[in-house]
Amino acid sequence: MGANILAVMGSYMYRWDPLLLMRPMKDTMRKALPLAGTALVLAACLLAAGCTGQAPGGNETVPAIDLDGTTWDLVSYAQNGSMVNALEGTPVTLVFGENKTAGGSAGCNHYSASYTVNGKAITFGPAGSTLMYCMKPGVMDQESAYLGLLGTVKTYEFRDGALTFFDGNGTAVLEFKKHVPPTPEPLVGTDWTLASYHTGDAISSVIAGTTVTAVFTEDGFGGSAGCNHYFGTYTVDGAKMTVGALGFTEMYCENPGVMDQESTYLGLLGSVASFAIEGEELTLMDANGTKVLMFVKAVPPEPEPLVGTNWTLESLHTGDAVSSVIAGSGITAVFGDDGKVTGSAGCNNYFASYNLSGSSLTFGPAGSTKMSCAEPEGVMEQESTYLGLLEAMKSYTIEGDRLSLLDENGTAVLDFRAKA
Repeated sequence: MGANILAVMGSYMYRWDPLLLMRPMKDTMRKALPLAGTALVLAACLLAAGCTGQAPGGNETVPAIDLDGTTWDLVSYAQNGSMVNALEGTPVTLVFGENKTAGGSAGCNHYSASYTVNGKAITFGPAGSTLMYCMKPGVMDQESAYLGLLGTVKTYEFRDGALTFFDGNGTAVLEFKKHVPPTPEPLVGTDWTLASYHTGDAISSVIAGTTVTAVFTEDGFGGSAGCNHYFGTYTVDGAKMTVGALGFTEMYCENPGVMDQESTYLGLLGSVASFAIEGEELTLMDANGTKVLMFVKAVPPEPEPLVGTNWTLESLHTGDAVSSVIAGSGITAVFGDDGKVTGSAGCNNYFASYNLSGSSLTFGPAGSTKMSCAEPEGVMEQESTYLGLLEAMKSYTIEGDRLSLLDENGTAVLDFRAKA
């Protein structure tokens, strides 16, 4: 008997009997040719599959991408074992910035975290965020889930335009799409409200109940610093911005932290070296490119009615100076539906007629009581200035609880706030 020989084809072995060659040709051809054909076909299949035992494409290599400098929008996230779509109208973003720091909007609050990448492996450090609360249903729950899932990420994949993060078990937990920047709002003419500011290694949200604003015009900019009004000049050259010396009123607000926040804000304005606008978000950066002030387009509040509201004067604009009202000397105005305005001028009570037509507002000569007040110091001079300015007013604007009376040049001269 002949010896059996093992023939190797690809990664498979076949037993081959040489005695087949000694059998009659007819029998040999009948049995050996189909066997050889089968082996050849099998070998071709094995070579096409790369000798892996997997279907073609099972080991497809998906290339890694450079994440630095890219921005992504959340599409879906893991919840109760399945992927759910992110809420409409509350974009969650992920920006891979400099120094291996990532951040963006978590839907309500801004957040930041460190990250490390090694090939397809990626991990995020603990995320810090501002501490605002958003009332829209589901937003805070989604934000909490998103920030929690970010901490579980171990690997990533970029395929067909989607960036997907996986946890340690290889389960998809977050899916993003490449961010397409929306049309930016104009810097000039847009009312901006401060959302957060960066000091040291911390991002702080604005103290609840305070509003910090910025309005840029062709001639300068200004707004509310939270307690006082401020104003100043600025220059823009492309994306570069410099802020000139700032002036401001000198009121004192007793709410805890408000004055410190105001001082920090005005100081950060002086450090601004560049700006960027994306959609309805304005970011001011310092000379190192660090984001120091983050604004959003203000949603105009419902204006208080001119007539019937108790207005308290906060500041007067005379010449090039804006002065806050002397402490202890309240100046008020109440517009009646009979065409009369009355109030306190700081020492004496006053009264005058007014004429209202659209945004046009003019006053007749003011009359008053004839008391003389020695205190607080300067109160009588302030009263005289106020009553004189009142007669020169030509128009008005109301934004929320703020009333501004403007002169013939459109300059806000008398700024009031509605008294609660």
